[in-house]
Amino acid sequence: MNHLRSIFLFSALSLWSAGGVAQAMKLGTLENLQNCSDGFSDCHAKQLSPAEQQTLAESRQEQNFENCYDGLPDCDLTKLSGEERSLVASSGKQRNLDNCLEGMGTCNKNLLSAPAQQMVAEAQRISRLETCLDAAGECNTARMAPWEKNAVAAADWGHNFENCLDGLGPCDRSQLNAQEQRDVARAEVAQNLENCIWGSGICNMAPANAEAKGKQEAANAKARKTGSLIRE
Repeated sequence: MNHLRSIFLFSALSLWSAGGVAQAMKLGTLENLQNCSDGFSDCHAKQLSPAEQQTLAESRQEQNFENCYDGLPDCDLTKLSGEERSLVASSGKQRNLDNCLEGMGTCNKNLLSAPAQQMVAEAQRISRLETCLDAAGECNTARMAPWEKNAVAAADWGHNFENCLDGLGPCDRSQLNAQEQRDVARAEVAQNLENCIWGSGICNMAPANAEAKGKQEAANAKARKTGSLIRE
């Protein structure tokens, strides 16, 4: 009885070992195929079956087409079919147009059609105008239409007035009229008072005291005038 049990256990162990070896071999084959597909040096091409070699060739062909279509340097045009070359050429034209319109990447205007060149010129004009209106970079008004220059001048005035009111950024008071200068002065007094109350920023007590004194003197003068009228 014990002898039969030993034979059974030995047979089961042999079958399990054979299955484990087969599984390990299968995993090794798949890993080798993946290494070859990824272009790793740990690739043993001679160990690939004909079907695996065919799969690998198709994978490399597809990857090469994707590289060419996306404009990547790792592209071999000689390995593309006629239809693939046509698709790659169309993709390249569209990518060049996008670069020209967005002002990013490589832009070759010589490859653009006449309508595309007009689109790019209009996009560049709009970009220049937005840059000037937003004060977001160097502003060149040399090639702008009169209405565009007027819009830029108005935007510059608005930015300057806002800077003066907020006490931030460049402020040229010489560009402000009398009313705007009074508005800026009141904004400075209000900001200084807020700083003094909350203890934040720079607090100058002199202007606040001067304003309070002025209000008190005005109230006293009004009271004296009212009293004189009553006595009369």
